[in-house]
Amino acid sequence: NVIAANGTIRISDSAALGTAATNLFASGPGTVTFNNSITVNNPITLQGLGLGNRGTLQVAGGVTTVLTGNLSLAASANALVSVPSANTLNFSNAIGASNVFTNLIKSGTGTLIYSGSSNNTFVGTTYVAQGPMIVNKAQPFNVNAPVIVGDGAGGDDADVLTAQQSFAASALTIGASGHLISAGAISAVVL
Repeated sequence: NVIAANGTIRISDSAALGTAATNLFASGPGTVTFNNSITVNNPITLQGLGLGNRGTLQVAGGVTTVLTGNLSLAASANALVSVPSANTLNFSNAIGASNVFTNLIKSGTGTLIYSGSSNNTFVGTTYVAQGPMIVNKAQPFNVNAPVIVGDGAGGDDADVLTAQQSFAASALTIGASGHLISAGAISAVVL
């Protein structure tokens, strides 16, 4: 296991964590930063308190990082995914949670992508608090879980959810700064 328990671990190479069997944890106030255009095959767990009191994943340096291992949200409150401007982070496998009280917050004006064919089992709320998020999964996105787009900051259409296929949510809230672009059917109570 590789654990970012205090401070930041920066990963610049796809082979930096060894085999795909090595688990990567952002735990306590720890943060994992990807700062090259790489593909990471390792399972990742966000837990405890990191940047802004959350377990945190982030990308930096104008890169595209693809995470092909499963992502597990084990925090008891919020897990943060920070994607600054000119960066892209692509989760191409399943997102699950061991704690039903865990929420995922997307921040930064860069692009977060959910792709791949594995169904997410994560049932917490997804907050698109800043910038664009693209959902392009072969399976439904966050079935029976709420999605909130827009935090009211950044002006009109500052926070965008693009659904490139049908997705289901127990509730879809589009805030003052939120915008929804959908190429498929939406099964949700839109608030």
